[in-house]
Amino acid sequence: DKSFLFDLYIQIPPLPEQKKIASILMSVDEVIKNTQRQINKLQDLKKAIMSELLTKGIGHAEFKDSELGRIPKSWRITTLESIGDFAKGKGISKKETTSNGVPCVRYAEIYTEYNYVIDKFKSFISTKTINITKKLKTNDIIFAGSGETVEDIGKSVAFVSNFDAYVGGDTIIFSPNIECNSVFLSYQLNDDLRRIQLRKFGQGSSVIHIYTSGIKQLKIVLPPITEQNKIAEIFLSYAKIINTKINKLTKVKSLKKSLMQ
Repeated sequence: DKSFLFDLYIQIPPLPEQKKIASILMSVDEVIKNTQRQINKLQDLKKAIMSELLTKGIGHAEFKDSELGRIPKSWRITTLESIGDFAKGKGISKKETTSNGVPCVRYAEIYTEYNYVIDKFKSFISTKTINITKKLKTNDIIFAGSGETVEDIGKSVAFVSNFDAYVGGDTIIFSPNIECNSVFLSYQLNDDLRRIQLRKFGQGSSVIHIYTSGIKQLKIVLPPITEQNKIAEIFLSYAKIINTKINKLTKVKSLKKSLMQ
């Protein structure tokens, strides 16, 4: 029934003013479209560079065949179990979180709020709650222990800060016990090759779970630490540029909304 449209009141300024308003809004729309195009191109470029650096590294001339494909001769293949220790997160229900206090990570936020590295915490708990949860260490990597689909299972994120933070239940924490760059490791653990491995360890139907026993078997490539650091810096620099563009897009969309009002 479209009859209600006949009773809809609208404001009609003089035509010259309509044209000016339309011109302003169209110019803002153009900025939004161009910024989104830039973000899409940067994300595609970052993905291509990730694939290149995680398989060929930086400046290598000699390569070797391995069970994970062709890799630089100086790289080695290992399992997570061989280079670190595992623990489980605990506690922190949604009702226990606060708007400020001690920073924390809940398992669902690994899917919805973070990519590769925790740069800004989204949840907090009171100091009274920290004794029922698990404290993170610098360079820990946190895996989500369950998910709705097998494609999502095992997503992980690196904690590289040096202040106190905590992690809730349904998570698995990997702590490297050798010198390695957790940013490099996080990007690798979330690439297509490692995701395929992780999916094989997923168990369940309506809710998919992954366990420490599976993640321990995950095979990774490990370049020398100096090369890990260089690759991690490149990944972070692209992430920073993309985040700057995303923040700009958010501000321009907010500006358009204000102008329309």
